Parts: sequence; C-alpha cells; structure tokens
Amino acid sequence: YARLYQVYNASLVDALETLYIAPASCPDKNGVSYFGVDCNTTCYGIASGSFCLCNADQFGFGCSQSLGAPTFKQTGVIRAGRAFTLSGPRGFSIKFPSGLFKHDQAISASLYYPPSLQISGPGTNGFTPLGSVSIFSPSGLKFDQGVNLTVPYDQAKLNTATHKGKLFYFNPEASSPWEEQSSTQNADFTIGGTIRHFSGYTTVGTPI
Repeated sequence: YARLYQVYNASLVDALETLYIAPASCPDKNGVSYFGVDCNTTCYGIASGSFCLCNADQFGFGCSQSLGAPTFKQTGVIRAGRAFTLSGPRGFSIKFPSGLFKHDQAISASLYYPPSLQISGPGTNGFTPLGSVSIFSPSGLKFDQGVNLTVPYDQAKLNTATHKGKLFYFNPEASSPWEEQSSTQNADFTIGGTIRHFSGYTTVGTPI
C-alpha cells in the first residue's frame, strides 16, 4: 500500500505533517501520469520519482483499485505502556503488546471489501484476492515489537485444494511490491499475522 501524500484522520493528531513528494521521473503523456523503470505503467495516484503514491481511497499496483466506503471503521487511543486490542466484525482484531508506546498513541483501523479487487504487478502470477483490505493510520507508524493482526477473508474465493490464504502488504518502492507477511490461515476464515508498521494489508490466496 503506497504511502499517503496527504494526511487523513487529521483529528487524531495534534498537528499536520508535511511530506515531501519528489518530482515524477516519467513525463506525462496526454495528461496521463506514468511510472516505473520503462515509464509505461499508468499511475492513477500521484507519480513521485519512479513510483506511484496512492490517495487515501486507492490501493494496489498503480493505485488502480478504488476501495469505496469501509464496512467497519474504528478509532482508539493506546495508553502509554499499556496493552491494547481493537476488535471488529468477523474476527477482525489488532493486538498491541504492553510497553510498545512511551506516549499515548491515537490509531484508526478500517476494513474494506472492494467489489472488484485485483492483485496485479510483478510476482503475482496465480494470486487470488480474498476480498478484504485493512487500512491503518497513522500510515507509516512503526513498531519495535510485532503486532498481531487478524483479518477475515471470503471463504468462497479460496480454493483450498490449490491455494493457501496469506497476508500481504503492498510496497510501491520494491521491485516486487507485494510483500508476504508472516501469517497463518485459521479455521474460522481469518488470517492471522504479525506486522511491524501501519499501512494497508490484504488477504491473498497463493498457489500451494
């Protein structure tokens, strides 16, 4: 999931942060932005350097996916030094261990089910999207310890004879942008994994 170039959920922070957006490496063609080494891939977000940065309602390779409205959204405040759990529908949860933050930290979690989610880009041959996308803010917030994330997936989209459910993060600055996270497919149609930063995560079926 591309880093946001604009601040959203601004009410959760004390001040807005200014982020530098590098000029695009690829020239526009007829008003359309492009990115990548060969400058042949359309960017539906903001072209910056050789990458494509998404707006808050966009997702995936070239920011070509529209997330729509979240089916679940919740905010919370993690008190300094304390453990914290934020829970949602269908087994969704994110659990923070005690001692992770030295100061109170406001967070937000949103769960989406885009109607036509696609997984595209380098290294995605045979991948099957399993329905859910989880977006967390503040985007880019990092953790010194692993944080346990459990997200639901659509069991009708997973052929267990040929694919296994996993958790992925989209990193627009990597040559193979879909990065697999340490995760486990659970019997209750959720996928549990460990994350080290806030961004956007999606459930994917990968060939066995």
